[in-house]
Amino acid sequence: MVCEKFEVGRCCLVSLRASKPGSVTVKSFKTRLRSWSVTKKLQTPYTILLNNYYMEVIPLFVGENILQTKTIYFRARHGKSSFIARQDTAELSAGILTTPGHEQNKQ
Repeated sequence: MVCEKFEVGRCCLVSLRASKPGSVTVKSFKTRLRSWSVTKKLQTPYTILLNNYYMEVIPLFVGENILQTKTIYFRARHGKSSFIARQDTAELSAGILTTPGHEQNKQ
């Protein structure tokens, strides 16, 4: 594998959180599962971080005419979803990655 070839000491996979195939496109979900599977087979210690949607993308779903359309274009079951600021995700990720014990497949 690439990690061993280049003597990578640790791998971190950052992925979006998705609970089931219907919550994202099937192609995206299959790609995500493949990435997780490859990462878990590494001989290198790894960490998988599952981020939520970033709140900075909300304007993409709302659009410029939200007051007229009263429509948000976002796939969410029963109209529920959660978002987090990228800055908060960065701080949480940094905390996790700099604290011992988060790695899977430790050697």
